[in-house]
Amino acid sequence: MKDYFLNSLQFFVDEWLGLIRPKGGDSRKKMYFTGARYAQFIRTIIAQKANKELDDLRYVIFQDDQDRKQRMRVALDAVDHVFHNRIEPKDCAAKLADVWPIENVWGYIERKASRATVQ
Repeated sequence: MKDYFLNSLQFFVDEWLGLIRPKGGDSRKKMYFTGARYAQFIRTIIAQKANKELDDLRYVIFQDDQDRKQRMRVALDAVDHVFHNRIEPKDCAAKLADVWPIENVWGYIERKASRATVQ
């Protein structure tokens, strides 16, 4: 899985999950997002890259999908900490999850990045 940042800022989620693997863990076993890992990912990787690309997160509207791990309190707190504006889960019924997916945020970042001058 690759995100939509400039080539110099590309990030691979599977590699990050491998980096946070507990010491002595089975390296053959695939790592998955949990609520806590998703929160850590938002607070570190997403916050850092979005700030670098967008400079000001006050005007970004964050929305994730209706995945259970993204509805956990730890994940919601992380999103609230990083983003000033967010579409609340209560304002987005599960049946409307595809109307405003996270890809809208990624699409904005991709459009901004495509206009950037690569040095």
